[in-house]
Amino acid sequence: MNAVKVLVADPSDEGAEQIAKLLATNPRIEVLATARTGAECIRKAALTRPHVITMDLQFKDMNAAQVISTLSTMPIKVSVYLIGPYVARENPMLQEALDAGAFDFIRCRRTLGELETYQRQIINTIFVAGLSAAKQIPRKEGIKNAGVLTNLLKDKRMVAIGIAAERLEELAGFLAGIRVGIRADVVLIAAAGGEKTQSLQNSLRELVGFQLEPAVHNAGLNGGHLYFSFIRKQDLVVGIDVTGRPCLTLVESPGDSGQVKPRLDALFKSMAERFREKAAAILVGGDGTDGIYGLKAIQDVGGMTLVETLSLEFLRSLRKWLPNAKIPHAVAPLEDLRVLMKELA
Repeated sequence: MNAVKVLVADPSDEGAEQIAKLLATNPRIEVLATARTGAECIRKAALTRPHVITMDLQFKDMNAAQVISTLSTMPIKVSVYLIGPYVARENPMLQEALDAGAFDFIRCRRTLGELETYQRQIINTIFVAGLSAAKQIPRKEGIKNAGVLTNLLKDKRMVAIGIAAERLEELAGFLAGIRVGIRADVVLIAAAGGEKTQSLQNSLRELVGFQLEPAVHNAGLNGGHLYFSFIRKQDLVVGIDVTGRPCLTLVESPGDSGQVKPRLDALFKSMAERFREKAAAILVGGDGTDGIYGLKAIQDVGGMTLVETLSLEFLRSLRKWLPNAKIPHAVAPLEDLRVLMKELA
């Protein structure tokens, strides 16, 4: 039979290495990868689709319950087995993680000697979990159950959303979650051209009415705007108008003058420079590397980065080009991102 696929999530380099080494001794188990943070665990779970995740109770960026809550909203079937030195009944984080969907736990120091003591129990538990749907995290609907995503956009000054061409049919439903009277400025950049552009523009206007505005040169960024831009030869960035206030600006792209495609990196980087931790970027779809360095720029200044779960090609590019980057903050289903946008209202 096929091996049970496992992702090892542990904040300690030594701990992750020892657990992975222990599991690798059994031919019935395949260790896919290791993760040191909650965000890395979420990202790698989306990429590798493990049957089981071994997880400590606390990471630098979030606790196990928050990670499990996010996993529960993603289109994957996975079980979580808690392993660590502080996995004890008297630790309130244990009950939170169990309530979130972890199926079992074992208190064990992550030394090779102690792990070997519990080796048979750990391996048998993981193997059984890999075969049993009853051990999987219960599926939850909607962002209200995903603690790591709650309230992410409420204090943001500007939110930019990049949408790949193959996901444009889902855009109308995505925008339905945005209400009139938003506090932040929202800029959507979509990859489309020709007849498809005009058709989509018409459907979007019918959906959101006068609230939808074209992202033109010198468009103001003073809150409450929903701007939309299709592909163009010029880069759309955040600049300053004659009064000293932030605005959208069109600048010549430093690349090939004949190249026509969205340049998300330029926009994201300019947002990071101007709005810092008040900036947020969301990517839906994508099959290249555009946007990767812009996401990192926003991450580095304390802003928020989100990637939609089905953007697997983009996530693979992310892993290839920036293997050590701690981005995105979270990976979420499109439906959860749509509901998340209601926080801007």
